[in-house]
Amino acid sequence: GEFKDFYTKLETRIAGNDVPDAIRIQFQQVGRYSSNGVLKDITKDLPADFSSDFLPSLWSAVNYKGATYAIPQHTDTLALYYNKNYFEKLGITAPTKLEDAWTWDQFLDIAKQLKEKAGAKYGFAYNWTKGNSYRWLPLLYQKGGQLLSDDLSTSKIDSPEALEALKLSKRFFDEGLVPAGTSVKGTEDINTLFTNGTVGMIINGNWLATNFDKNMTNYTYGVTYMPRDKAAASDMGGNALSVMNKAKNPEQALQFIEFMTSQESMTYFVENGIFLPARNSITPEKLKYAINQPDIMKVFMEQSTTVPANMAQSVTSPNMSKITALLSDELDMLFTQGKDPAEVQKALKDGIDAALK
Repeated sequence: GEFKDFYTKLETRIAGNDVPDAIRIQFQQVGRYSSNGVLKDITKDLPADFSSDFLPSLWSAVNYKGATYAIPQHTDTLALYYNKNYFEKLGITAPTKLEDAWTWDQFLDIAKQLKEKAGAKYGFAYNWTKGNSYRWLPLLYQKGGQLLSDDLSTSKIDSPEALEALKLSKRFFDEGLVPAGTSVKGTEDINTLFTNGTVGMIINGNWLATNFDKNMTNYTYGVTYMPRDKAAASDMGGNALSVMNKAKNPEQALQFIEFMTSQESMTYFVENGIFLPARNSITPEKLKYAINQPDIMKVFMEQSTTVPANMAQSVTSPNMSKITALLSDELDMLFTQGKDPAEVQKALKDGIDAALK
């Protein structure tokens, strides 16, 4: 929610020629702001081998038409938090290896058991609420589908795999496995639902561990991998730092963003913000996370290797904000208004093709 206001304020400042020198920006927004001239092209200002220490998916996210417009600061991803007390009651052991991750069928069966036998009111919640509809995309890729063609010029949402992903996510609501208020446009605080035991599992990001440490007083939590289907996939989150095209002090702004993304600054930032580093040289054993169970971060690090390249490129393309808005509308109708999955699929195809024109 707060990010929405951030971009609204940013647009106002851009329109009024009152821009900050540097900006912290989600990877999903880099394509949009580099294509419309808001961010400065810093390709020539960086050392030749500068990109070699950054994760390739993140580096491609900060580049547009061969030029660099930002430096990655961190990444994050989704995995599955679960209520250990409920799992013990059911005699369930969560997977400890990525290749053993539950299938969606196994996961939904556990969600049902949590509801019927463990004392949770609902099986789980998924963090696409408050308009974060792009977080639905891992389901599409897990089913073997993709959002856009490899060259990002056309929609690929009209595949049988995409229809399967729409049907799968509709089941969450139809079968009462998630609270009705946790749809894409829902405003329920899903993290509170997890900490107080209303839902037995939550698909959410690594940065929430501090919240759960602090607020989960009657239960303990564990973390395992995202459910999978034909493939494993997770969301690519995170932020990059950019110099604004109309910066009054572009040199200092560049020095500042280089300092903030240096090995030392990044290490401090991810240890305290509970994020994943964007640099290859910052390895898990070097990090001391400020949370009760630092070992859970290994799960998130492994999970982050499953972010599909096509998804990373699609969500950082210039038209993604239009596509996200469309996804919000259509998924919300699928989940809350009983709209037919095939009709949703057609509306998505038409809308995405129009956005890409």
